[in-house]
Amino acid sequence: MCSSDLSLDGQTVATASRSLGGNGYPGVKLWRYDASSGEWDNKGWGILQPTDLLQGAASEISMALSDDAHVVFLGLQGVSRGCIWRLDSNQDTWSTPVTISLDQGQHMNAVHTSFTGAVVAACLSTGVVRVWEWDTLSSQYVPLGKDMQIGRA
Repeated sequence: MCSSDLSLDGQTVATASRSLGGNGYPGVKLWRYDASSGEWDNKGWGILQPTDLLQGAASEISMALSDDAHVVFLGLQGVSRGCIWRLDSNQDTWSTPVTISLDQGQHMNAVHTSFTGAVVAACLSTGVVRVWEWDTLSSQYVPLGKDMQIGRA
């Protein structure tokens, strides 16, 4: 299974897979369009993997790329957490992933980001939607309001 998302300007594509590069770990690969060559290129710039996960731990994945292509949110089923990377535009490098932990037995079925990725949301396997907001003081995503009950996924 794979997932993909596109930046608002259409110049960055993110693709996610349960086994990126065949190494057994889920991850995201990012591509930028180079208008001068007419090719999609990643040059190692955009390979993001939560390497602390056990091989094969994620049964399914979902992924979202913020419209400005500065935040990637990888939701994992089979483990009770997700990972978010933030782009440092000044250095053109990705941060160490920020982990969002869930209660035991909860999984992320679908994930979404706001335009800049300052707010992210996930539909959880327990039938709720949870929203988090980036807190610049703690450099973490913190819950924004209460969960919204939508029914069992």
